[in-house]
Amino acid sequence: MDRMDIVIALILVGAGFLMILKTDGVIGFFGRNSWAERHLGAGGSISFYKLIGVVLIIISMLWITGLLDNLFLGPFGSLFGGFKG
Repeated sequence: MDRMDIVIALILVGAGFLMILKTDGVIGFFGRNSWAERHLGAGGSISFYKLIGVVLIIISMLWITGLLDNLFLGPFGSLFGGFKG
């Protein structure tokens, strides 16, 4: 992994934290999510954006540590044989 990948992943981790901490600002920018309000109940958009922030942090951390490749290429490596080392 080169330095630019690490910088991008750290920016994504920061964006995830901001989505969790400043959910009201995210809702003000993107608006309420009608699917989340319907299926998650009142305040569903807040939960939805916080969940996206957590998923963004987890995926970015897996990418930084190199586990993202193992996680996806392990089970699906036979489908994409050319990509697996």
